[in-house]
Amino acid sequence: MRLAAALLALLLAGALTACAGGEAAQGPLLLTAAGEQAANERTVRVERGTLVQEFRASASVQSVREVTVYLEAEDAQFVEHRVQNGQRVEAGDVLSVFRKRSDNVRLAEIEVELQGLAAEREDGLYDRDKADEDLREQLYELEILPSDEKTYRVYVQGQVLQAQLARSALEREQFLLRLEERERKLNAEREEILAGERDLTVIAPVSGVVTGLQTLSPGENCEAGRALLRVYDLERYLLRAGEGILGELRVGQAVTIEYGPADERKTAPGVVVSAQSLLPPDLDAGGAAVAVQEDIPAADLVNPSVVSQEKLLEDALLLPRTAVGSENGQSYVLLRKDGSPRKRFVQVGPQSNDQVVILGGITEGQEVVLP
Repeated sequence: MRLAAALLALLLAGALTACAGGEAAQGPLLLTAAGEQAANERTVRVERGTLVQEFRASASVQSVREVTVYLEAEDAQFVEHRVQNGQRVEAGDVLSVFRKRSDNVRLAEIEVELQGLAAEREDGLYDRDKADEDLREQLYELEILPSDEKTYRVYVQGQVLQAQLARSALEREQFLLRLEERERKLNAEREEILAGERDLTVIAPVSGVVTGLQTLSPGENCEAGRALLRVYDLERYLLRAGEGILGELRVGQAVTIEYGPADERKTAPGVVVSAQSLLPPDLDAGGAAVAVQEDIPAADLVNPSVVSQEKLLEDALLLPRTAVGSENGQSYVLLRKDGSPRKRFVQVGPQSNDQVVILGGITEGQEVVLP
């Protein structure tokens, strides 16, 4: 009887061991599948924080100081521009050169006078040469007279002829000197005009960059008051924010400036100095002006953007917007229960670009499965 009981006990123990072994063989497979599923899931923890809304818009560099340069002189003809659009100039540099129309008339008069002097020289020398030749012929005739005919009267007449030749030579020299002095003065005046010493020069009133250069033809007549070009100072500039951020900026608000190539973006602090109707008159209406609070050359501000962040709510339960779904007008999140994600309906509040406030349905610290 005891032996039968022992055998029965052994049989039952073997059956239980077999059953336990079977469950053990299946258990790891189930745990492995659940572990793989959990490993593939992305979760996020419900945490308290500040809801921040970010606004972003492209911007453009706009000079605060831009000066239009006008022609002030009367009676002017265009000679040349000495600058080009985009050229950097310093205050006092010559921008354009004009000449008085009266100077061109004077140049023509000088040419006529020089031609007249040349003709006067030619005619004057011809007349003097002819007169001198006559005197020499008379003197020669006296010199070839026989000695018995060379009386005192002939001697005196010869002396007179020699004196006349000497005076003619002196008058010739004075005649040529007078012509040369007149020619010298005329040529000097002409060179003065041609060299631009009497030109009307237009000077840069400020340092900056040339823009809006007007196209003029040499010799073109220009009236006083004509706009010639503009000079804008890139050392004094503001950023004009685009429409994507308008209405979100306030005067005195701190913002972030992003600039540079797409793969090397940099940031700098900025502050709103005017917004919408408070814009200075030299900025387009409908924008907002932002001052960069670092010494950055305008040329380095490539593809600038203005970024504004506004605190909407502090000490709030936050989740990424991607963690919250919607079903029949109700919001829900996924919580793991019994090894699989289950929907949990929640109440949501304000939202930002990428976060949402959770008002109820879950608590701080819970892990939410991202869909």
